Amino acid sequence: ADNITDVAFMCSFTAFIIIAAILLMLRPAIATWAFFLYAIGQISLSAGVVEYLPYVLYVAVTIFTAIAAPVGSFALFVFALAFPQNAFRKWRRTALIFFGFVAAGIALINVAAAILLETSGIPVPHVAVLVAFLQIVSAYSALMIVAAAIAFGASYVTVDAMARARLRWVILGAIAGTIGTFIIVTMQTLPEIAISPPIWTFNALATLNVLFPIAFSYALLKQRVIEVRFFLSRALVYSLVVTCAVGALALIEFLVGRSLEATGIGLALQVAGAVAVGLGMSRIHGWVDRLVDRYVFRSVYDAERHLEQIGHALMFAQSLHAIDEMIAVESKRALHLESVTVIREFDPDEPLALRLLAGRESIDHEQLLAIPLLLRHHLVGYVLYGHHANGAAIDPNERKILERLTARAATAYDHVASEERAAENERLRIEVNLLRDIVQPKHVGAPTSPR
Repeated sequence: ADNITDVAFMCSFTAFIIIAAILLMLRPAIATWAFFLYAIGQISLSAGVVEYLPYVLYVAVTIFTAIAAPVGSFALFVFALAFPQNAFRKWRRTALIFFGFVAAGIALINVAAAILLETSGIPVPHVAVLVAFLQIVSAYSALMIVAAAIAFGASYVTVDAMARARLRWVILGAIAGTIGTFIIVTMQTLPEIAISPPIWTFNALATLNVLFPIAFSYALLKQRVIEVRFFLSRALVYSLVVTCAVGALALIEFLVGRSLEATGIGLALQVAGAVAVGLGMSRIHGWVDRLVDRYVFRSVYDAERHLEQIGHALMFAQSLHAIDEMIAVESKRALHLESVTVIREFDPDEPLALRLLAGRESIDHEQLLAIPLLLRHHLVGYVLYGHHANGAAIDPNERKILERLTARAATAYDHVASEERAAENERLRIEVNLLRDIVQPKHVGAPTSPR
């Protein structure tokens, strides 16, 4: 397990640096430069993996990590200051200069501590100095994390809605990526914790670091980021489903397996329980999914219920204009969208119309979601849905809701058009009869001879 997790950790560490380097080449800016330096600073976590290098090379790597670690912590703070504006204003410049000097001093202290550690036969007075050095470095690392958190919070409050949606992904990735390192440091530095986990647990926790660059790359490169809550809801659903399944199997094993272990019936019951849990996994997943949507993410649940009612109400509309208004107003209000446009007069040869007709499904078009209005294999129009007012893109759940609403609207358009055609046919029939009576009047009695 130690060897396998060593490989996994080194792969994640390498991926961290590669992703940061690719982002720097694709989007060279202050934020990406800072993030790349932060990635280089993570090499300090891998010092234990390179302990079998030749001594001279090992000392060189150790000194390099002693410099890279404080520089990386400072780079994290710079990244928090720069993203997403890529500029330093007001207090940010002052904080940048101050912590820059602090980082330089900590780097010198860290190098001195590394040299003392690699020196054989450290005198007793030097041990106390070494302990003081390490405490200063630990305090500095904690200070940089707190400063970065404050910078992220200040940016979150001041940036616009679209940048805030991106920043949420970066904050989530930073938390998910650094929680493992935080646990490692806590276990190593707090003597009050009487836990001595195996090496593979440290490697597994350190592997979580790769989540940070993944989240940052998504926020940086994706034009319209999906709301964080969608992925949180899916993760919560799957976690609950797996927990229920494992709990059920553990309960069967505890209640039945032990007592009937000698007879062999316990094994059969465990197998039967596993089969039952497997067959019921889909039902459990759907139940937990609905439960989470209804009580945890109530706003989306209410929007879905409201738009379902609107979809049914569209069938009773008496005009095409009323359907247009209901789609635009209600969907925009329910999901807090920036814009909704219904297009029913269009050029059949325009690229968007041809793509919608060929694919017969929703597509992304110029940062908008385009959903076709299809009737009997004919495109009668389409609806363009803009992103959320807070800058986030429409997530897959909301996309399905809007697709169902648009499909009902297409049926409603057909119904109103049929009613209008029937009314028009009746009006034309009456006019034709009137004209026929004028041209060929009905004569009462015998016809008279012409004069």
